[in-house]
Amino acid sequence: YCHMNVITGKLGAILVALVFMTAVQSRAATIIDFDDLTGSGAVPTDYKGLTWTGWAYYDSPQDPYFASSGATRVYNEPRTNANLIEFNQTVTLESLWMAGYGAGQYVIGYSGGVAIFTSTPQANDFNPFGGFLSLNWAGIDAISIYAETVSGIQDHYILDDITFTARSTSVPDSGLTLVWLGASLGLMGLVSRRLRA
Repeated sequence: YCHMNVITGKLGAILVALVFMTAVQSRAATIIDFDDLTGSGAVPTDYKGLTWTGWAYYDSPQDPYFASSGATRVYNEPRTNANLIEFNQTVTLESLWMAGYGAGQYVIGYSGGVAIFTSTPQANDFNPFGGFLSLNWAGIDAISIYAETVSGIQDHYILDDITFTARSTSVPDSGLTLVWLGASLGLMGLVSRRLRA
């Protein structure tokens, strides 16, 4: 009887571990802070595994284009509302830092080339601003920033600390957890019956 309890206890521990691994996966966010880029220049097209179209970086102080952490940040170049950041996977965009002069800037989130989210625009008053946009947009694969233009030229703004989580680290479908649970309980029952026989 004692031997059976030991085996059943081990099976129970295995069951708990399986369910835990299936139902609660790590949700570590990726934060792109650009601080490994120094000086100034064009953001590499494949920087950090993303695809960057129309972005440059710099690390020198400039009011009001302050970084939220470190010194390096990225800015729109050229200024044509054609700037794009592609994640090359489905993600949840949690937040990003934006700063500059208010020109009606807002973020657009895309899925398969279709805009599915837009943030609240900044005031179009050319006053300095800077802060985090808390977005929590699930299911996007790219973002762009829109800003009002004067004679076809978009005003500069900077981005920093782009924070996102890949879908592959999200909590899986509950059906899979139930399958694991059912199979594990069935195995425990089978072993218990054989030990009693």
